Amino acid sequence: MTLTELVIAMAILTMIVGTMAMLAKAVQQNSDYGDGHGEAAQHARVTFGRISRTVNEASANASFPGLLVLSTQVGTWQFPDTLVVWHPQRTASNPLGTPSAPAGLPLFQELVIYCPQPGSPNNLLEITDPGDTRTVPAWTDLADWSTQIAAVIASKTSCQTVLTDLLRTAVVTGTSNTTPRGMIRFVTRMQPSAAQWTSYQQAQLAWGSLSWAQSIYGATTGLRQVWLRIEMQLLPGEASVPTDPTGNGAIPFFGSATLYYQMPRGST
Repeated sequence: MTLTELVIAMAILTMIVGTMAMLAKAVQQNSDYGDGHGEAAQHARVTFGRISRTVNEASANASFPGLLVLSTQVGTWQFPDTLVVWHPQRTASNPLGTPSAPAGLPLFQELVIYCPQPGSPNNLLEITDPGDTRTVPAWTDLADWSTQIAAVIASKTSCQTVLTDLLRTAVVTGTSNTTPRGMIRFVTRMQPSAAQWTSYQQAQLAWGSLSWAQSIYGATTGLRQVWLRIEMQLLPGEASVPTDPTGNGAIPFFGSATLYYQMPRGST
């Protein structure tokens, strides 16, 4: 072979090797992309399944609607990122998970809390405190609820389970607060609403005019629906958490759960 032919052969070989390297890198990137999105989707399925099951099995009555969403205010922004569910644990002495006061308020030990972990907001926690036998405040006293739930979350006796460690985190812009927040949002809606029920109790709204779920009501009871919407952003896989601090590659997930229970006509 002449020198010219050898140079041409080496150039062609270099082009082939470069092309193969780019193809291999593209295949690896596509594989990582698929694996990351698959991992995030699996975390979302487990998280939504866990929350939905807890909500569907929740206890509720006229004093407490089974679910409560607490918000944190940062500057002018509200972040409804804490969900409280009345879900007594099944134990050997209470195999059906019956609440201690079916017609009254729950105990703190009967609550299940979902929220980002303070200090590590990429972790979404499920929290219970089986040893706390105190009765919760009225469900309309949100200030007291926020204080008490914050104490339970910080308690060393509480049981904490990480549902996912892939929550996207971000700092609230336009404020002096530099603490990152986990990107999860809970929204609830009731039929009849709390405002309607108050109007009924004050004789300003007729029993039959309440917005009963699916218009199901009778002479003595009506069916109330408590609907929960969950919005969550997860990063695609554990490897993306340190490499994507701004969460540009976050994937949005949406879920919901519903609780139905009867409201007695004479309840207050």
